[in-house]
Amino acid sequence: PTLLTLHVSLAIFTGVITGAIFYQLEDNSIGVQNRMGGTFFALAFLAFTSLTTVDLLMNERSVVLREVRSNFYRPSSYLISKLALDGMLLRVIPAVLYWIPFYYMAGFNSESAYAATYAFVLIAFNCAVGAWSRVVTIACNTAGQSSFIMNFILLFSLAFTGFLVNVNSIPAVLRWIHYLSVFFYAFEAVSYT
Repeated sequence: PTLLTLHVSLAIFTGVITGAIFYQLEDNSIGVQNRMGGTFFALAFLAFTSLTTVDLLMNERSVVLREVRSNFYRPSSYLISKLALDGMLLRVIPAVLYWIPFYYMAGFNSESAYAATYAFVLIAFNCAVGAWSRVVTIACNTAGQSSFIMNFILLFSLAFTGFLVNVNSIPAVLRWIHYLSVFFYAFEAVSYT
């Protein structure tokens, strides 16, 4: 409950603050640049808040292993319940609560198709990064290892978003890496909304 409250309150607070920073952007080149910057920040915010998965899984690991070995439930039961609860409560709800004030305060396209697409991309992105964080955490022995690896992956992926540097100007030998960046796909999808 505490983590859910933190995710929800931080999403609302950050959505309002970010919406105020990017308030009612105009339809000119500066407005386009600022919308892209706001979108980049939204993706970075949601990605780095997904790292709360690390502590949750590390704290539950020994209990789950003990209970699975004692045949209280199957690993698949834990996984399905974890994905449903973590996905809905810590990925979908905070993404929506961030999106509502940010999207409308910043003055993005208010037509329902555009707004729904933007919201869906933020939700899907947040779920994807949360899943990525779970996989890395499961593969690591400590929370420190997992956090370090996830921070490296997220920061490295940010470089290949297409916002900080145009993908076509990256040397050809490295350019293919942008296809591995979840930020690239999300940023491209919402850049057209």
